[in-house]
Amino acid sequence: MQSFDATDNVADNGEFMGHVILDRRQEPRFALPGRFRVVSEQPISGRVIDVSLNGALLEQQQGSLGGIGNRVELLLELDESRPFTAQARVAHIEGSRIGVEFHEIEPAAFQQLAELVLALKRAPTLAKLAGVR
Repeated sequence: MQSFDATDNVADNGEFMGHVILDRRQEPRFALPGRFRVVSEQPISGRVIDVSLNGALLEQQQGSLGGIGNRVELLLELDESRPFTAQARVAHIEGSRIGVEFHEIEPAAFQQLAELVLALKRAPTLAKLAGVR
């Protein structure tokens, strides 16, 4: 099973070498209705607050993802797209809000996420062109 590892080819300064992403912290985040659950025996779930190519901000509603640095496998159900799984690391915790950084995503799932993010990036421009205010 081949997968995309978001940490592959990363220089010491955080830049991707040979990829489009230059700095993970500068990837735009997009508010997006969605749900998540952890693929495990424990019932851990909640809602997606926002998402980027490199991670997501989640709100736990049941269970706990653990502490910073904990690795989890998430099932993400974003918007009306097909659910997909991603290996992620807990990057920060503020109350019930958890920031996760994606580490391994199947190529098809990463493509799906990239298309969704691209559509969200284009939405304001398309709305302007259509005259929507």
